[in-house]
Amino acid sequence: MLPVTAQALALVKSDIEHAQNHYLVEFEVVIDAPFETVRALMIDYAHLDQLSPLVIQSRVLETLADNRQR
Repeated sequence: MLPVTAQALALVKSDIEHAQNHYLVEFEVVIDAPFETVRALMIDYAHLDQLSPLVIQSRVLETLADNRQR
C-alpha cells in the first residue's frame, strides 16, 4: 500500500443500496492528490480495508484473463 496524505477531500455524492444480501456503495469525491497515487490505492482491492475503518474486509473475488480484478 502506498503512503498518501490527502490535503483536501470533498464528498460530492454518496449512495448505498442493499439487495439480495449485497451492498452497492457509490461515492464521488474530489481529492487533492496525484491521480496515479489515488488510482493505485483505489484499485488495490485486496487492501481496501486499510483505507478506512468503515471497511471491515476486502478481497479479490476473481482475476480475469486480462488481469482485471473484481
